[in-house]
Amino acid sequence: MQSNKKSYITYVIRNDNYKPLKHKQMNYSELKNLSLQELRELNSKIVELVKIKKSEVAWETKQELYVGANVNVNHPKLNGKQCRVSKINRTKVVIEVLNGIGSYNVPLSMLTLNK
Repeated sequence: MQSNKKSYITYVIRNDNYKPLKHKQMNYSELKNLSLQELRELNSKIVELVKIKKSEVAWETKQELYVGANVNVNHPKLNGKQCRVSKINRTKVVIEVLNGIGSYNVPLSMLTLNK
């Protein structure tokens, strides 16, 4: 790490029912002291939490979407372009670019609804 700021990783150790057991905050030097197995376990827990959060965001977005809704897409190819929903699938949404050509199949987690 090249930064002068202290960087901390806070993670939650959870049991099988996803109830938090304890919180632990570690800085970079403490992470360097962990064994490879401990780092792998930490990585798998972080990946699991990211997947859960991503699916929650996608679910919330899907509840707000409707065919004809104007949306923005968080992707460099469609950055700043206005898009309209043409079809809502289980995990992705088909969008059409307004004042442009083409339609795209976009994951729900990349969309933000224009209100």
